[in-house]
Amino acid sequence: MIRTVIHLRGTNEPLDVHGISLSYLYRLDPNRFRIVTPNYPADYGLRKSFAESNAAGRAKVLELIRSIEGPIILSGYSQGAYIMGDLARDIAMSQFDDILPSRIEAVTLLADPKRPEGEGIPPYPGGYGIAGQRDIPDIPVFWATASRDPISALAADNPLRSAADLTAAFTLSPLGWDEWAADMLAKLAHRQLQPWWMFWLRPGRWGAAIDALNGYLFQGRHTDDYIREGVCARLAAAVNEAVS
Repeated sequence: MIRTVIHLRGTNEPLDVHGISLSYLYRLDPNRFRIVTPNYPADYGLRKSFAESNAAGRAKVLELIRSIEGPIILSGYSQGAYIMGDLARDIAMSQFDDILPSRIEAVTLLADPKRPEGEGIPPYPGGYGIAGQRDIPDIPVFWATASRDPISALAADNPLRSAADLTAAFTLSPLGWDEWAADMLAKLAHRQLQPWWMFWLRPGRWGAAIDALNGYLFQGRHTDDYIREGVCARLAAAVNEAVS
């Protein structure tokens, strides 16, 4: 039986060169998986805010799910994993009257910013997603994370967590600054910020934040490590074996 894999790329990730997404997708068995890669902004504040980009990607995927027959695998890398994980959770919790949870055979998430602690294909990466943790009940989920990726395997006490909390609605366009301010105020009012500061007695947390940021910006921990450490290959192998 052919399964349709709907995959969303990461922020600013091109799909016309061999990057993280294609390193995984090209290893799936072509006799069993049909790959669909819908386009969406995949932006983080340059033209659209992260939140706006996520909404656009979610709408595209929902449209596809409703038009495709047969079993579906939801898949994503980085921002794409954030969107797909949230959508899979909502489908699993029957948030849509016209989409049965049984339609989703599996979910594959590379570098998920909401990967829960303790989840992931071996070797276990530690930590959890920079944006917090999200469970997806009753659907098989394959999380795949590089060992030192600060986006998907960040320590609980790392101050970088506030960067994820406070920039979701940010955009360089002044037209969006009011929405960004409103989003920050709402999160503060509803106590939705991740309380990394509760670990203030632990030494070295600011040094760990600098190391994580340096690893993200200059060392490829969120990008190249997924190929160097064989994460993409291991995920494809796990899916090929588990989904028969």
